[in-house]
Amino acid sequence: MAFGIGVGWIGGRIRGRIGRIGLVVAAALALSGCYGHAFPVAQHFIYADGGTKVAAEAEVFVDPNGSFYPDDWCTWFGSRTQPCAKWHGPRRWKAHSLLAETYREAKGDAQDGPAFRAHIESDEQRQLQELRDFGRAKKRIFILIHGYNNTVAEADPPFDAIKAKLDLRPDDGVLRFYWDGLSAKGIFGAKIWFNAVGYSQLAGSRGLRRVLDQFQDKEIYLISHSRGASVILSALGNPVYAKTFRDKTYQAIEPWGNAYKDLLSPPAPAAGRNNRLHILLMAAAVGRIDFCDVSEQERLDQGQGCRKLRPLPEVKSFRYTINTGDPVLRKFFGLASRLNPTSFGLDPEVGRAINEENYGMMRQYFTDPPRLKHKFDGYVADQTFARMLADEGILRPGQ
Repeated sequence: MAFGIGVGWIGGRIRGRIGRIGLVVAAALALSGCYGHAFPVAQHFIYADGGTKVAAEAEVFVDPNGSFYPDDWCTWFGSRTQPCAKWHGPRRWKAHSLLAETYREAKGDAQDGPAFRAHIESDEQRQLQELRDFGRAKKRIFILIHGYNNTVAEADPPFDAIKAKLDLRPDDGVLRFYWDGLSAKGIFGAKIWFNAVGYSQLAGSRGLRRVLDQFQDKEIYLISHSRGASVILSALGNPVYAKTFRDKTYQAIEPWGNAYKDLLSPPAPAAGRNNRLHILLMAAAVGRIDFCDVSEQERLDQGQGCRKLRPLPEVKSFRYTINTGDPVLRKFFGLASRLNPTSFGLDPEVGRAINEENYGMMRQYFTDPPRLKHKFDGYVADQTFARMLADEGILRPGQ
């Protein structure tokens, strides 16, 4: 699916001196090709070895639309152009999503489009069944979610470090949730931010939501970094979208017909599952808008503020870091409150206002001293994260 906010949108929304700086920088970034999609390393899901045994650990990977990568995805996807191994890691992708790849046949590009599409859809059902089996014998499930601009190779070491800090029991399960938040080097990460914002929302509403719907009567710990916070929040209720992203998405999926007309508004989270959710966010790259109820979409399209926040009925605890020195949350130019805000993990007053207005359960943890880097592994190693785990009662003794 090819859609992007683009330099024109930036120029239309930013005013004054800062806006001119942002426009020049964005234009410069647009000249670069130093970005691409993130792809799985595994060929089998939800168990990387292809087995169907009930294990202590599992993984899923969703694409920009929140579709689950199927088993042997690379055999279908890579064989038409080049060996599968070359699709591991970030690179450009003409179709931009699994489903878009299957519909390219209309342009004479795709082979076996309907068969690949059927494989994607049937394998999603298989994975959901295996997730139900995975969770059935578990009392607690820990779901680890990375942020935007991460490959599997970059996400796995901090995932490993988180797992090592958890006080895991024999009846616990750990699920690694990967999503395509694109990948870029250095400051070129700014180029991918706008699309990654929308991708995180679809990864949550169509991907993580369906994962959570497979579990019943569980303690579920959702642990994320950066834009992974949006994945979590979007899983718990349909988000509001940037108008340009939404319009371009509808335009892209129009040839797909009725099968995916509800891509941006999937069914609500399943009711009556009786799960207890515990949220732990590191460097949460979200703002008030990410808590906004979907009923506010029209107001936001008209440039008005969000009045109503969505309910979070199953959330029993909500902990997150505040880091006043994070350069990515500041968006390098002091634009944390604009351009899809990231002020929640940066400005303590933003979270306090949200909490007092609608939730009453959020707790802030200040990094001391402030961290001057946004990297996932740095936040995991910081003692602030250990304090969060300890207060939640899930820190491994000796950590």
